[in-house]
Amino acid sequence: MKQKKKKEVSKKSRRRVIVEWGVQLLLLLVVLVGITAWQTRDMVTTGESAPAIELRDLQGTPASLTNDNGKKVVLYFFAPWCSVCHASSSNINDLRDAYSEEDLAIYAVGLGWDSVQELHQFAREHRLTVPVLVGNKRIAAAYRISSFPSVYILDEQHRIAHQLVGYTTALGLRLRTALTGVL
Repeated sequence: MKQKKKKEVSKKSRRRVIVEWGVQLLLLLVVLVGITAWQTRDMVTTGESAPAIELRDLQGTPASLTNDNGKKVVLYFFAPWCSVCHASSSNINDLRDAYSEEDLAIYAVGLGWDSVQELHQFAREHRLTVPVLVGNKRIAAAYRISSFPSVYILDEQHRIAHQLVGYTTALGLRLRTALTGVL
């Protein structure tokens, strides 16, 4: 009889633990969604057309979204002084390795720099395999960049499919790109 009671108590305890974990996980998810919504509240809204980009890369070659008509695009806005940008830049290279240039255009756009040399140093230090564009205040304002890194994922019509701020893992970046229907 005592053993049967112990088994019943043990089953109830396990159920209670599972329910508590589920509630905690749900609460964590709600908090994360809330933080993400707060971080991206001032960014260009999903569904809007992406502002035009007419910049030059580090070699002086003009770059424009019009060159990528019909192509999905990821824009990674960084600042050379941003420690989170330093930590996450390899994830952009990982995304480049995962998808062909025909399927996905990826640009790193440098903002918040004092000299273009800082952007060159950042690109060298992190061995960036994507074009690094020399950004300016006009582009920062058009994309409403207030924190670094900021990432926009654009669909083939260059509408905002997703936006995010802060660190994301390589897997997180791939998943966001895939889940937004871009790839």
